Amino acid sequence: MALDYFTLAEVRALPDVDDTTLYPDADVTAEGEAVQALVERVCATSFVARETVEVLDGTGTGCLTLKTPYVLSITSVVINGITATDQFTVDAGILERRAAGTFGTIGWPAGRRNVVVTYDAGYATAPPADLKRAMLRAVRNQLISRSEESAIDDRRISMQTEQGSVALAVADDEHPTGYPEIDSVINGYARRTNLVTFP
Repeated sequence: MALDYFTLAEVRALPDVDDTTLYPDADVTAEGEAVQALVERVCATSFVARETVEVLDGTGTGCLTLKTPYVLSITSVVINGITATDQFTVDAGILERRAAGTFGTIGWPAGRRNVVVTYDAGYATAPPADLKRAMLRAVRNQLISRSEESAIDDRRISMQTEQGSVALAVADDEHPTGYPEIDSVINGYARRTNLVTFP
């Protein structure tokens, strides 16, 4: 995985993370990739086009079920070792095959692992602006909190101040980053994307 949702320059443009000695490019990239992976895990989809290759059993019927939701486009279909030139449509994860210029579906030849489908999938081809901003903030916050200059132990869940005890937000299943405003955006998209279920 690379930085697919934002650039290194966009991270560097954020306050307090432009120091390449304190925050080397490799560390920034690794943190960015970790945040991207977190969002895709929580939302069960990507927000950029990701290539997927599935090897399926031909059913002998006109439909095959793809496992990854939000199919954007079919790149290629290979049936029994031969690249198919038919037209392909996907609706709710069901892949149908039609001969050019016709409306009826063509059956998928029955067989074990005899159909290879390559396709791009993702909730969107580019991340929504609010999600991108939240992810950039998450990367910045993680870099700063993990810096050697951070005064707070990342295992701490509360701290004592002159005003009393202060509870710190921490990451958990319902709060993926531990930062409430960022988690609100991520969880909002997770509620939308997780409405779609696939076998």
